[in-house]
Amino acid sequence: MPKSASVLFGIGGERVQREVLAAQDEAVAAGLAYLERHACRTRRGAGGHEVVRGWGCIAAAFRHRTSRAGDPQLHTHVLVANATRRADGLWGTLDGRQLYAHAKTAGYVHEAVFRRELSLRLGVAWRQARNGIADIDGVTPAVIDAFSRRRAEIDAPVADWGQASAQGLRGDAGDARARVASPGDRSRA
Repeated sequence: MPKSASVLFGIGGERVQREVLAAQDEAVAAGLAYLERHACRTRRGAGGHEVVRGWGCIAAAFRHRTSRAGDPQLHTHVLVANATRRADGLWGTLDGRQLYAHAKTAGYVHEAVFRRELSLRLGVAWRQARNGIADIDGVTPAVIDAFSRRRAEIDAPVADWGQASAQGLRGDAGDARARVASPGDRSRA
């Protein structure tokens, strides 16, 4: 969930908190439903060559209300058991490749449903979404930064390493992998 919604939850009264939690619950359910429809698969046969549809996931959701630094950061961890029911009634292991392939889209589904639900419940408006996430219009970057001590804890050593952000580090790592994997690179031989 975007930090601005966590700030709203953290400073809001009982009704606001109840509505933010309800919107989060709806969004988590929608993300899981997406995964069940599109990624719940198992493999059968020698070497798992046959991919077949599974019927549901077994999952447990755990809600946390703060970041490791104690700032408001409402989020839900979902633990999915490595099992799904096959059409023949037997249980099979989940095909992790399918979960990996659909995880990002499930996150986008979560964020879109969360925005819709919170707009309906509390009438909030949203800034433009970026990478699937949007902050509540009117919650300033300064307010978000004030409640983002964990982000500052992560960004400080990253800056010491000569990067602007953790995102920059991921970009550098990707560039390095691309250089190592290039066909003209004989250093791996």
